[in-house]
This record gives sequence, structure tokens and C-alpha cells, in this order.
Amino acid sequence: MTALFGREDDIREVRRHVDEARLVTLTGAGGVGKTRLAAAVTDGLESAATVHWADLAPIATADAVGAALLALVRTSEEAARPPKHVLADWFSGRDAVLVLDNCEHLLGEISALTEFLLASCDRLKVLATSREPLGVAGEVSWRVPSLRVPDQNAPNDPSSLSTLDSVQLFVDRARRGRPSWRLLATDAPFVAEIVRRTDGIPLAIELAAASCRHFSVEQVALDLRERFRIVADAPRSAPARQRTLTASIEWSVELLSDVDRTVLRRLSVFAGTFSRRAAEAILSNVGDIDGDQVVHAIARLVDKSLLELTADGSFRLLEAIRQYAAGQLSRAEEVAAMRSAHAAWWSQELQRLDARQPTTAAMELCNSHAADLRAALDWLASDSGARYDLLAQVALAWTWEGRLDDVLQYARAWLPDGAVEGSLPWARAVAACSHALFATFSASAASWFEPAWAALRAAGDAEGLLPLLLLARAEDRQTMLVEGIELGIEQRCDRLLCGLVEFLAEDGIITELPEMRERLRPAIARSRQRDPGPVPDIWTKVQEPAEQLAFFRSRVAPALEAADHRFVMLLALASIHGPLQGLFARSPEPIAISERFLARHGRIPVVNLWLEFARALTAVIDGRPVTPAGLDALELGVSAASLLARYPVIRVLYALDAPQRAQLNLGGIDRPGVARILGPVIAATQALHAGRTADAESALRAANSATGEHFLRFPRVDVLELTAVLDSRAGRDRRAARLLGAAERLRNEVGYRYRFSDQQRWLDEAEDAGLAALGRDEWANALAEGRRLDELEALAFASRGRGTRKRPRFGWDALTPTEVLVVELVVAGHSNRVIGEQLLIGAATVKTHVANAARKLEVANRTELAAIAAGARSAGRPPR
Repeated sequence: MTALFGREDDIREVRRHVDEARLVTLTGAGGVGKTRLAAAVTDGLESAATVHWADLAPIATADAVGAALLALVRTSEEAARPPKHVLADWFSGRDAVLVLDNCEHLLGEISALTEFLLASCDRLKVLATSREPLGVAGEVSWRVPSLRVPDQNAPNDPSSLSTLDSVQLFVDRARRGRPSWRLLATDAPFVAEIVRRTDGIPLAIELAAASCRHFSVEQVALDLRERFRIVADAPRSAPARQRTLTASIEWSVELLSDVDRTVLRRLSVFAGTFSRRAAEAILSNVGDIDGDQVVHAIARLVDKSLLELTADGSFRLLEAIRQYAAGQLSRAEEVAAMRSAHAAWWSQELQRLDARQPTTAAMELCNSHAADLRAALDWLASDSGARYDLLAQVALAWTWEGRLDDVLQYARAWLPDGAVEGSLPWARAVAACSHALFATFSASAASWFEPAWAALRAAGDAEGLLPLLLLARAEDRQTMLVEGIELGIEQRCDRLLCGLVEFLAEDGIITELPEMRERLRPAIARSRQRDPGPVPDIWTKVQEPAEQLAFFRSRVAPALEAADHRFVMLLALASIHGPLQGLFARSPEPIAISERFLARHGRIPVVNLWLEFARALTAVIDGRPVTPAGLDALELGVSAASLLARYPVIRVLYALDAPQRAQLNLGGIDRPGVARILGPVIAATQALHAGRTADAESALRAANSATGEHFLRFPRVDVLELTAVLDSRAGRDRRAARLLGAAERLRNEVGYRYRFSDQQRWLDEAEDAGLAALGRDEWANALAEGRRLDELEALAFASRGRGTRKRPRFGWDALTPTEVLVVELVVAGHSNRVIGEQLLIGAATVKTHVANAARKLEVANRTELAAIAAGARSAGRPPR
């Protein structure tokens, strides 16, 4: 017998039910562990009852049930009496627990027999396992849950994963097949993916783990990702239905009616959770079954544990069942019809919810059903018109929910194809993606602006023009801003206007358009009526600083009396960004109001955290020391922030001489490619604080190299400025000035307004030194030369001639840091595609790095590459 993981609480709860009730049925999907749980429950029952175990899976007919149970209790049949009466006589007067294992295929006969025996034998208890309840009066039906799996956003490090029972099961079973295997950091993300994709079903996890005897963990994860193929040598003693996951599912599907089979296979069109209304509309669209049949079939599939009812009332297929059903859908040649119906329903639903605004309901729907929408978009990849239409419906809602990666995946794949055509559907998709494109500073988006604007303006489409104005903001086209805002006011696109104002106000652009301020007031008021939101509303962002302070005095204090702690969170975020930054640095009043609020209402953890966060950030702005409580708040605040918001706070932690805290939080960013860029930048900052010039040079060289392979542009600003600081300290004042000019241009292009106080101090020192050495005119000329460099030219200039280390042409020391990292991942067994995902570079770039490394190491294949890398490690030459 193998170890049972993660069932301690389940065992205790089921034993309690067995003690209190006479019939307990363990239900759940095939492979979830019903039989193992029943064995563990009966193994430790405190009562003196004798346990009789009947495995009914091999019983093929209802007539054979009675005979099998008579054989179990070693009582022969009596020709004149039915088996159930003989069994009743035998169990009468005995303290016994009868375990009926695998009842689902003979449900009617077993239900009737169980009901008769319980009525006839008052000291008998029955513990049954079945994929659906027996339906007997007094029955306690207890659904066996899957094992806990890692959260999608949780860190994939071995220590965190090892606390989860699903991972413990995987590791245990993998080591039985390959005793030398260990859960290492390189394999941890793939193990997490495997247990997530198997939905925590023990049978599926065990089969996947057994595959590790022959394949790498990455290959097993890839098989699950692409086609849920698990090749494993199941124990010969296992029942045939448990030797493969497919066999386990087929065991259940064979018991379904034709209508239920049809509904099950068509439900595979949903990639995530779905509502009853969606299933009813989409599945009945084909025409051979109606909505009522769909609804009743769904209820039966839930009863039979083939479909899950979630806590919020929606439904989902376990991934293994969905993949099986998808195969059946393909065999029935219904894939095209169902995908078309699915995509059409989503388009109609998002139009109904006014998703292009987007409404709160549309945002919540797009967020909770992101997997399903991705599937719909993927299916439309070859239909340019339909794919642009659906992307235009969903992209803005995804962006406002923080799903930038989802939007960028489709924007980068599809939008370049239509740039020349400039059609209205394409233009609407560009507009819907523009927030994400701007937030990640996509250089290609600028070329799409003109044709998209022309198409949307000709159609008078304010819902498209308003999101697109973010790119107008980037290009500083104020005439277009005024024109678009006017059209939005005319068409009452209130929610889009408010969203645009939030972004424009951060750069003070709204205050530069005074003619718009009063025109926007009614739209903002209407939006507030529909969705009040936090008390310090959007209107504060279109006021001058003096008006804003008056607003806080008149509105915020009364709001805080009502314990509206959301203001404190807004204060904390605004204190490092936006036009309020200067106000907060000059006036202590908002923080003082919050402090008085806490004094009146007592210590409220959320309020106190954000208040400490605000104090710490405003202290950084003012150049004052940060308290230990402030450091704690910064650390907690960064854990709740998005990727782009984490960087400045991590950078602050380094500037405050808290490198261990900063490094810990940097490690929490689950994309190694990002960490590879941000890590050297903040390490260079720390080295500059400590006066370690050589370390700062090395870190900035690494950061410069890494930023060239990534879409994030704002770290490039810091790379240029910090390199300028080093040049200034080395007396290279003209180079420093050119770099500062280039950094100024890039900073304006990407809207990166805030500069950390330590960095500002260093740059002021560099400017003073440069003016003294070069004079005002020559310094200004050098700045102008730098402003004429585009960002790639500037980065190349920054790296030119830096450092004294000369790499040899061949051998391990000839490898660049990126090439060493790629080699290590190749040796770990990862494919080029996966390495690219890990490092945030393209698979083609990975291929180039592998080829360069092979050339420098003079090897012909990956096997030789692995041998060289192993030798380098044993010689004490780890990755740089």
C-alpha cells in the first residue's frame, strides 16, 4: 500500500458521519480517491462493528449482486428465498459496517438492496462509494474533494509547493519510479502546472508522476498542456478502469443516455466555468436538442460527478473530463459548429453588457471567464473580422482588470496584420488594446495610431476614440484629445471619459485643458451615480492642487467619520504618482486627517497598513528616514501590487538600505525575465550607495543587455541615468550629459515621471560637476545630442567602451551571462519555447543563444553541451 496524502480532515469528518448516520455515500469523479478514503475511514473506526468490504466493480449484472454479497459473508444461497432475505437474516443482530464500493453502474439494484437491508437490520451501517448518490432515504451524501493545488499566482518554489498534499503525492509517486528524483527549483513550475492541470485528482497525479520514470517533468507538463496525454505503467493489480485516466472516464460515460453523452461532449467547448444560461443557449444552437434537455442533462451530469457545481453557482468540467469530451466532440464532427456558436454567444453577451465602455458587469464577467474568452479568441484566429470584433469587446475590460498579458498576446499576434488595411473592426481592436499597449510602452503601437484614428473618426465611434486617446497622450496630440473628448461627451460615454481622465490627470494634461474641465463635470457626475466608488472620486484629478486640498478639507474628513478607509489606500498610491505628489510632499494634512481618523475609530489593520505605506513613501519623497514600521508596510504593500507597481517600491527598499527585504520581494516576481532586468538595476543602486563602482558597472552592463530583449521600457530610463552617474564620477562629463539627454527623451516618451530621491541627488551632483567642467553651452549641446538618440542607440552608446573584462573567443568563460543561463536551462531539460517563457525572450532568440554557446564551447549537440556544463559546475564555475 502507498501513503495517503491530505485526507486527515476528510477521514475525521466521514467517520463522524458514519457514527451518526446509517448510510453514508462517498461521491466524486473517477480517480478522486473514494475507495482509498473509505478504506482509511473503516480502518480506524472506534466501534466494535465488523467491516465487510464488497467491491462491486467486477459485477456485470444486477442479478449477480446478491450472490456476490452472500459470498462475502460466506453464506450460501437458499433456493426458496431471495438473496436479500438471506442477507437480512445474517446481518440481523450483528454490529456491522457493509462497504459497497463502486456502485454507480448498478445503482438501481444496489439502492433497493441497501434500503431493504437497513430497514431489516437495525444494527447495520452502510458506507458506499459511487459517482452519484444512491438516493435512499436518510442517506448522507459526502462529495470527496480533490487535493489542494497551488494557486495560479503563488510562487513556484519547492518549499512552498511541498506544503501542498497534491505536490506531496506527486513527489512520492515520482520517486517510486525514479528514486534519485528530487523536486528542484527548475522543475517546480512544471510540477505546479501538472497538479493544477490534473485538478488535484489523485489518480491523474499518480499516473502523471509514474510517467516521470520515462520522461522529464517538463515533457509530462507539455503533454498535459497540449493533449492531456498521460503515458504510465499503472500497477498490474489496479482495476482496468484505473490503469489510464481515459478508462476511468469511459467507465462513467458508458452509463449515460444518448442525450447526456451529447451534452457532455458539447460542454467541452467551454474552457473554464460557465453558466447554465450560456450552456443552454450554445448547446441548443445546433438544433437537435432543446434548452430544456440541456438543463436536465446538466443536472444529471452533476449527480454523476462528471460535472462540478462551483460555489458561485456556475459549472465546470474537470480538465481530464473536458479533454476526453473534446475528443468525443471531434469524433462527432461537431467542433466547428460548437466553436462558432460559442464565439457568437460571447460576442452577443458582451454587447448586451456594453463591454466596450466597459461596465462593471462586463469587467467582472471578462475576468471570471478569461479562460473561456481566450479559447473563443483562439478559435477565431483565422477569421480576421470576427477575431477583431471579439477582441474589441473584451480587451479593455481585461486591461482594466489588470490582465495586460492576455491583451498583449492577441494584440501582438493579430494587430500588425491589419495595420495597412486600417478597417473599422481592426481599429476598434487597436483602441481596445491601447491601454495595454501604452502601459507596456509598445513601440509598434505608435504606427497604428493614425490609421486607427482615421477609421474610428470617420465612423464617429467615440467608444473607440476615447481608449485610443491614450496613444494621443503619448504623442502629445492635444487637438485630437479635445476632439475625442468632445465626441465622448456628446455620445455620453461617461465611464470611458472617467477612465481616460484618470490616466490623463496623472500627467497633469487635464489641467492643461481648462476648456474641458467644466464640460467633463456632468459626465463624471453621471458615472458616480451609477458606480459611486471611493469618496475621493475622479473629480479631484481634474482640479488644481489648491482645489484638491480644499476638497480634502471639505469632503474627506466627513467621509473618514464614516470609516471609509479606502481614502487611505488612494492616498498611499497617489503619494508616489500623479499631480498630488507635490501637494502631499508639501502638506501633511491628508496624513494628519487619517491619523485623527485612527485615533477616533481605533486601530483598523487595513487603514493602518496603508497609512504606514503612505508615510514611508512620502518620507522617501522628502528625503527623510523611514521607520521600521514603514519598511514593514512597504514590504507588505509590494506583495499586493502589480508587476509595474512593485518595481518602484522594491527600488525604494534598496535605496533605504534594506537589500534583503528588496531581494525577497524581487524573488516574489514570478517571471524570471523581469527579475533578470530589475535585479541588476536595483543592485546597481545599492552598489552606488556603498561606493562599489566596479559592482555598479557590472550590474548596469547586465541590465543594459537584458532590457534589449524585453518589452518593458521604463527600466531603460534608470539604466541610462545610473550609467550617467558613473560616467560623471569618472570625469566623463560629456558622455554623462549625452546619456542624461537620451534618458530625458525616453522618460518623456514612456511617461515615467517619478524619480527616486537618491537618484535625483546623484543626477543633481552630475549636473553640477558637468556644468563646472564643460560650461553651460557645451553641457547644453551634449544634452541636445543625447535627445537626438533613440532608445536603442542610447543603450548602445551607454554600453560602448565600458568595462575592462575581455572574454576569450572559446570556452566556458567566453559565454555571456545570458548564454550561461540558457545553457543551464537546456541542461535541466527545458525546450527553447519554455526557456523563452522563463526568460521573456523569443524562442528564436533562445535558439541563437544555444547556437552561440555551442560554437564557443565547440560542441555538436545538447548532450555534449550538458557534459560541458556539468564539468564547469564541478570545477566551481557557476552561472554568472
